Amino acid sequence: MPSQQEIDEQQELLITHRKTLLVLLKQRAQHTEAYVPPSIENGILLARDNIHHCKETLRTWGITVDDHPNDTDYIKTKDNQRTIRTVIPKWLPITIGVSALFFATIIIWQTFNTNRTSQFSEATALALTQNARLIYGPSSGSLSNYPDAVTFSDSKIKVSNFEAEVTFTNPYSANEGPWSYGLMFRRWQNEEKQYGYFYYYVTSDGKWYVKGSHPKNGNTFFNGQVPNLNLDISETNKLKIIAIDKSASIFINDKYIETVDISKNLEPGNITVATGFDQKGISEKKTSYMITIRSSDK
Repeated sequence: MPSQQEIDEQQELLITHRKTLLVLLKQRAQHTEAYVPPSIENGILLARDNIHHCKETLRTWGITVDDHPNDTDYIKTKDNQRTIRTVIPKWLPITIGVSALFFATIIIWQTFNTNRTSQFSEATALALTQNARLIYGPSSGSLSNYPDAVTFSDSKIKVSNFEAEVTFTNPYSANEGPWSYGLMFRRWQNEEKQYGYFYYYVTSDGKWYVKGSHPKNGNTFFNGQVPNLNLDISETNKLKIIAIDKSASIFINDKYIETVDISKNLEPGNITVATGFDQKGISEKKTSYMITIRSSDK
């Protein structure tokens, strides 16, 4: 018989796969059926396969699992049988000339291009983390704010490819004073005392940043506005990052923000929760957090 921990892990995986599926289904609904990007369709298929695997595993263990409407994509036939829905794009048959080349170019662009990088899309980033295992958390804590220092709590987790999600609670209103919080990742130091790192954080003036440094490859810098950042006292903001090889997709409060290039630092490094990056805090005020980390790294 499986342990209670193994059962809990499978149930947590099932919830995660269903959340990913919902994101992808909402993205598919924004397109006409004939022009859904392949990355979204493939992500949906992968998410449903993972959901099926989790349900079968739990049922084998004697655990009751409800079927959700989104778990499969069935349609009724004339004889009242169910069959898997198949979408065949109207442009799939071979076409000749410029129109075929045009549509192929559009598909490739939609699948791989973002504002900053062509590594992978939001849907692909989510699909790539389906098989990631929980390696840390959920773990909670608090960090003291100071006007002249960064404070942090190191997870002691050292990975290169990962998905990290942190929910922060604002220490005070942005009207009372500035604050900033986020994550350090791929943070390392070698025997020559050289170091590399990336920072991903938000500030109380409604901005996000991804910064990095590498002793040989130089610096990395991206930033932008956060339209949905909560700024009042005790309100929360959920920061999520999916780092896969040369790219990182960032999310804030369950909204996809951007995919950025992190190819200048590919080494595994520590993942650390921190506060006080650019906007220094009010002394002794506490920023609470809850963090989970998943990784496919061996």
